[in-house]
Amino acid sequence: MGAARSKRSTLKDVAREAGVSIGLASRVLRGHGPYSAEAAQRVIEAATRLDYRPDMLARSLRLGRSRALGFVVSYLLSPHWTTFARDVDAAASRHAYQALVGTAATDIAAEQAYLRTLVEHRVAGIIAAPSPPSEPLVGEIVASGVPMVLLGTPNAELGAPRLNLADRLGARQATEHLLELGHRRIGMLAGPTEMWPARERLEGYRDALRAAGIALDERYVGGGTHRFGDAYEAMGRLLDLPDRPTAVLAGNELAGAAALQCLKDRGVRLPAEMSVVIFGDPLWASFYRPAITAVRVPRAELARMAVETLVTLVAGRGGDEVPDVQVVHLELVVRESTARPI
Repeated sequence: MGAARSKRSTLKDVAREAGVSIGLASRVLRGHGPYSAEAAQRVIEAATRLDYRPDMLARSLRLGRSRALGFVVSYLLSPHWTTFARDVDAAASRHAYQALVGTAATDIAAEQAYLRTLVEHRVAGIIAAPSPPSEPLVGEIVASGVPMVLLGTPNAELGAPRLNLADRLGARQATEHLLELGHRRIGMLAGPTEMWPARERLEGYRDALRAAGIALDERYVGGGTHRFGDAYEAMGRLLDLPDRPTAVLAGNELAGAAALQCLKDRGVRLPAEMSVVIFGDPLWASFYRPAITAVRVPRAELARMAVETLVTLVAGRGGDEVPDVQVVHLELVVRESTARPI
């Protein structure tokens, strides 16, 4: 490695040079978390050879952090994240912090640019629901010393505490509710399946069908994006099937609203002709007529946990005080939109 490097080495470069994962390299360089003496030696030697230096702006957070917490989400137009951002702001205010909220609108470059901007502005810490392509950058930010709390990711190698919803179990329970009512043809409007929470909800739906001995029919699965129009069209395709579903589980609030609009436009009566369950329990679900059965996400509690975990990290009280992962359970709220099929 005698030749001069044209650009600064990254954490990913160090991990590759040492033959370890990014998460392990991050733990060694931060001096926190499990790693062997042999792995530590390899990482430190690789970092030395590559002249690896974490971002000095991030490092300077240890000396003088602001009273701002960053929150980054890929799609703020989602009703779930809009409400959650408000709850994060309220929780941050209780700890005398200001929340800086940014959205990438599904643009990976914008998401990564916003993460870097937050670091450059010396926020005290960051809460993020990162897309998979942004995880290497997240690992580098964590390794540089910026406190982070991650939402909705299975990746334990990023070196930051994670808060995850019990999405798979929640979707399974919602599907089981429909099965117990007697439904056998159940549709699913999935969210953006490049994101882990949406995939978990889809798997929970499939888990329930498998356990009930019902063959999976992929014709009954639609959606898969953030867009209202796509979910509306997917619901229309379900209705056009010769053996159309008698019930549908919408994987998020936007998909649920699109499904209800499509059902209304087609003149399909709830729950006589179609039972509906929405993942997320938006505020309007209880006063819609008929009131909508929903899987309730405790957003305010999730926001409180995320902010309190981050504040604990900012104060330097990590370790045993902050679990690597916390799972938040969901609640099925049964209302009027689900009934036995005719």
